[in-house]
Amino acid sequence: MSSSTQITTLQQAFEQFERGSVRVPVHEIDAARDVQKQLRAAVEEALGQLCIRTFLAGSYRRKTQAVHLKDLDIVVVLDDPAGELRVSPSAALALTKNVAVTCALVGGATTKCRAVQCDLPGYSFWADLVPALEDGAGGLLLAYVDRKEGIEEWRPADPEGQTAACQEKNAQTEGVYVPVTRICKYWNGSFTSSPEQEKPLPSYLAEAILQDALSEPTGWPDAALAFFENAERHLSLPWPSVPCPGTSADCVDEKLESDRRVRALALVEQALVHARAAAGASDDAQALDAWAMVFGPAFPAPSTDPRGVAKAIGAGRATLVGTGVSATSEGQRPIPARSHGPARGQS
Repeated sequence: MSSSTQITTLQQAFEQFERGSVRVPVHEIDAARDVQKQLRAAVEEALGQLCIRTFLAGSYRRKTQAVHLKDLDIVVVLDDPAGELRVSPSAALALTKNVAVTCALVGGATTKCRAVQCDLPGYSFWADLVPALEDGAGGLLLAYVDRKEGIEEWRPADPEGQTAACQEKNAQTEGVYVPVTRICKYWNGSFTSSPEQEKPLPSYLAEAILQDALSEPTGWPDAALAFFENAERHLSLPWPSVPCPGTSADCVDEKLESDRRVRALALVEQALVHARAAAGASDDAQALDAWAMVFGPAFPAPSTDPRGVAKAIGAGRATLVGTGVSATSEGQRPIPARSHGPARGQS
């Protein structure tokens, strides 16, 4: 337990871990707040009457980002009085790109399948401008263009519904859902070395799995265990089964490739062994060490406490594992030190 704060309960350990290693740093959040305001204002001004409105979406809006802010999702709802954009999602993406580069913050823009990615020189994150049309029934259609697959269409989506569902779940669980989502995303991101690399689970699928698992307030360790148990249950099925929080008729894992599902399930099952061991541990020290096997050396536990490691070295009970040192005792496994994964972010 590297912090000077004395840990006396599992809940305190989870809270310290989330606060000290999982949260996006405050300076990134503050920078993103300023950037999104300036970018939205520039886009709205450049589009003029063609812009109905813009709004924030994605994990930044839901406050479920972990460790570092990767991107900002800004939905741009376009007016299409003549119906020209409805027949050409490509035209909507091209229009969005043209207005994006008028913003002084944007150093360059790249058209992706669903959005225009705006590079922001001087910032560690980028912004995705997502063109949308109103569907005439109170919902939205988002552009989707995949040249390789020959797909060009408008797809129904409800990013505002996803945000509302997140807020409702967090209220229902009395503030448990959002921070534990960040913790679960930390785990999901610990198997990659950069934001561009593929994680075991698509980011929003991790959110949806936890949302589906929680229905009432609970301790954070129990919520984390529920995440892994629910992930195992859903990933073990050969068909999509995780309901979209924003649109319950859809499944978030509908497009999850079978090989990725298998890989993710294997990692979930590994984590679940230790999560269940933590739940059945005879004392908190054993439980903390078991959770450290899930989340790595950043998790506060006796075996990750530098003071304990120092004592273990002196007593000959330290074990070199990978790139790290772990204090071990009779019958306990050393915690593997990860050579990559999310950097520790303080806030």
